[in-house]
Amino acid sequence: MYSRVMRLFCTILFLLAFTCSAHAATGEHCFQVDKGIQSGWQPDPYLSDLPSPLRSESSRAHNTNLIIPAKFPAPVGVFRYTEAEQSVWEKAKMIRVTLYVPREAGPYPSAALVASHPLWGWFQTQPTRLLKTGEWNTIYWSLDGDCADWISTDGKIAWNDDLRSQLDRIGLRIYADPTTQTLPVNADLSDEFTKPEFRLAEFALTGLNDPQPPLEIQKFEMTSQQALQGKRTEFSFRLSRGYSNPFDPENIAVDASFTSPEGKTMRMPAFYSQDFTRSRLADESEHCEPVGRANWKLRFNAPTPGNWQYRITARDNQGGVFEGTTQTLAVAPSAFRGFLRVDPKDNRYFSFTNGEFFYPTGLIVRSPSDTRKLCASVDTPDEEKNGTYAYDKYFKSMAASGINFSRVWMSAWWTALEWTHGYRSDYAGIGRYSLLNAWRMDYVLDLADSLGIYVDVTLHNHGQFRASEFDAEWYDNPYYLGQGGVVEQPQDFWTSPEAKKIVKKRLRYIVARWGSNSNIAWWELCNEVDLSAQYSSPNIRAWHEEMARYIKSIDPAQHIISTHFTSGRCDPSVQNLPEIEVAQSTAYESDMPGRLIKLYTDHAIFPKPVYNNEFGVGASHEEIMHNLHGGLWASTVMPFCGTALFWWWPYVQEKDQYYQYVNIIRFRADEDLRGKNYQPVRAIVPAQENLPAETRVLEAMGMQSETSARLWIYDPRIYRVGKGNQTVRPIIRAIPEARVLVDGLKPGKYHVVFWDTWKGEPLKNAGGVVEAKGDTLEISTPGFERDIACKIDCITQ
Repeated sequence: MYSRVMRLFCTILFLLAFTCSAHAATGEHCFQVDKGIQSGWQPDPYLSDLPSPLRSESSRAHNTNLIIPAKFPAPVGVFRYTEAEQSVWEKAKMIRVTLYVPREAGPYPSAALVASHPLWGWFQTQPTRLLKTGEWNTIYWSLDGDCADWISTDGKIAWNDDLRSQLDRIGLRIYADPTTQTLPVNADLSDEFTKPEFRLAEFALTGLNDPQPPLEIQKFEMTSQQALQGKRTEFSFRLSRGYSNPFDPENIAVDASFTSPEGKTMRMPAFYSQDFTRSRLADESEHCEPVGRANWKLRFNAPTPGNWQYRITARDNQGGVFEGTTQTLAVAPSAFRGFLRVDPKDNRYFSFTNGEFFYPTGLIVRSPSDTRKLCASVDTPDEEKNGTYAYDKYFKSMAASGINFSRVWMSAWWTALEWTHGYRSDYAGIGRYSLLNAWRMDYVLDLADSLGIYVDVTLHNHGQFRASEFDAEWYDNPYYLGQGGVVEQPQDFWTSPEAKKIVKKRLRYIVARWGSNSNIAWWELCNEVDLSAQYSSPNIRAWHEEMARYIKSIDPAQHIISTHFTSGRCDPSVQNLPEIEVAQSTAYESDMPGRLIKLYTDHAIFPKPVYNNEFGVGASHEEIMHNLHGGLWASTVMPFCGTALFWWWPYVQEKDQYYQYVNIIRFRADEDLRGKNYQPVRAIVPAQENLPAETRVLEAMGMQSETSARLWIYDPRIYRVGKGNQTVRPIIRAIPEARVLVDGLKPGKYHVVFWDTWKGEPLKNAGGVVEAKGDTLEISTPGFERDIACKIDCITQ
């Protein structure tokens, strides 16, 4: 029994091998047509129903026939799924169909191919091929990416070589003459067939063994008007070959090396791209349509002017190699500040490569909207459907207020490159990128650049690596094994060699596409990474170290790299990595002054800038407004590298709170904080019994050096109220004059200026020149409400 089974098994293997070798020898792949529906063919659901089921039988001319019943003049069609054959699409040059057409089809029957792409919908060949009736027809269709016969019936994208290698369905549609009616059974005894039926005897991909064209770059052109120092220069081109996954550098990798006039070489990868155009529908939602055909792009940002030399190379998995000749790119000079860096002389702050100081003052715009309700008493519009149009509104309002910084997430619901197809139709799973989302990110970053806004690009969010409780997205994550990924549990994402390999490919695409953007402040590897499932410090540290080093190795602009932890859960082993250049954390607290003091103290142990890049709580408009106010001012008067980032961007827009940022920016007046050695300080407000009770509750915080100080003096009964959803309306009281003591200043005379924080202007008839005796400076505040700010600068020593 065992030997018979083995002989049968070996016979099956031999037949399979013979079939495969026959395909290899003939250079063809034939789709089976001899078993009707069992061979995979189905009626075309978009055409009329067939009068009877598909079936199979032989004929004199062909042993295998798929019988397609007809009811004239209605068109008929069949299709089949082709995922199992996708490996041969990449090599195929033509499709050959052998079809018998009954005489009853009328004088002018015709046929067309249809094909479906999982992202871009249906394509059909136009014009259709005319057929001869009463005989067998052999028809050929070209699969070449330049073939003008193929059109998108969904109007989504142009036919191209890369697209055809990813088809998931292929079919044949047959059209009778529209004036034809079903006729009586054919009485011509010379005709073998006497029923009004089409017979499909052959459906084959051909040219599999034809030699591939040499790997070449075609139609290369510079799409930028001029190469300008510090501005992105863009080239577009096509490749002579198509690829089943043009995003995978193991399939095809195109790179360019640029050499400066001084001899410094920078290497930049190219990337696969599709342009889109946007419009607004009747409900004002964003609608995007592809423009032209997909192609390749190369972006480069020359940091210095002069004649640069560049050379493009390409290598693919089919043995193709392209070595381009050296070309010259003339780069005109401009007033370019350079890319953003941690300042080389004061590592608590940022500067551009030309040495100019940069202080982020910003507002998060994570995605078009946050659909969560801020609080029961505050309604904000849902902008999710508005897409990039929402950014037009937000970014233009921000720029008009002087805001120079924002934070954008590459999340599944916004501009992630990889996610699952079931989540949204433009996603294609692991290792394949959403060209629509990539275009949207282009638009957002370019808009920000035109308005002088620098962007923290957040590459992952913690929900992607949570399988339960809040924010869980793991079971939609393409890295999840159940979605075609490579790991079963979210915590395994950080250690899986295969997952890390795929992430690096995505990072390569990100650097290729946006690494030339000088307004990218930094890459943020993960938002609130400590909330990922079963957090393991050694694993998270190793992953961050490896990914940050990889980005630095391929990013010619050497953008800053960061990551992000939640309030009170900083992991020193990660934040202290030299590859993580900014220490970031959240501060969702009603007591913003107290929380920011602790946040800075906890993170100041790291030799790098400290930033609060999320805050914002409150159960009423008044609470939220004062939480925003307190976070902005408390962070501005401390040695943070920038003003704290408020989370609720729809609230700021809807309630027109931009004036608060205007006031902060006026107070700062472009001060350069580098080299002043500011340290956090809690100034003393003496609680003297002979003073009014309102004065005795005041608190003061800020930063100071030996010769200057920046203080925020506030009523904690306003800036330390409300817990969770408990509404506590802040009570605004008139505060009389108060004494404030500042210790640690050198003896001398100091100029003191008080600021109205709600109007954004210095107070007249307040402050003046005050002398510090010993190491203590005593100042007297004017009367105020809620809070007041103060600048103290030495004028003599």
